[in-house]
Amino acid sequence: MIGRLRCDALFSLSLLLSLVLVAQVPPAMADDSNDSEDEVQLDAELSNSCSTCTSVPNLNGEAEFEQEVASGGTVKEGKIQAQVMIPIPNSLGIDATTARTASVILELSNTDPNAPYATCTLAFKKVTGKKNGAKATYVLKLQTKLKGTTHVSGKKQSGTCTLDAIDLNVQPTDTAIITANGLDVLSGTFGGEDENDDEDN
Repeated sequence: MIGRLRCDALFSLSLLLSLVLVAQVPPAMADDSNDSEDEVQLDAELSNSCSTCTSVPNLNGEAEFEQEVASGGTVKEGKIQAQVMIPIPNSLGIDATTARTASVILELSNTDPNAPYATCTLAFKKVTGKKNGAKATYVLKLQTKLKGTTHVSGKKQSGTCTLDAIDLNVQPTDTAIITANGLDVLSGTFGGEDENDDEDN
């Protein structure tokens, strides 16, 4: 009889320990495999051949736009980047001395009439090369993440925009125009597509 009571007590203790251990194990994370997420990646190769462009030989540049959009349509993260390399000498009034104070602007022209129009100012980075083969480099690098309901800027930003990268609504076929000291010098069309991370749906 005593042996049976001892067995029952050990069984009860074992059951209690099992329940305690189960209670301490964190619940499994919810399966979000059915949640879709879109990644927008658009690139624009900028050319000096536009009809309004001031001719500047050997001028080149590029622009990139990225966004991560949750299944509900909320933009979680945005990034816009651009780089322009202006040869020296040129007809723009930009040389090794004036390069730091030159105005280099990216204008985003949206095909959607309801989308906000934005302009971005590129930051001067450096002048490289010798006198007759030098280039002035200007860059734009802006990133914004959504933390709760707050837009948080990324670190090591370069340049400024009238809208942050989450509020920008760049679409395929939108146009990027670069002006230098008030003159159109580069133009290009954004191309790319939305990539749905949930390929099974």
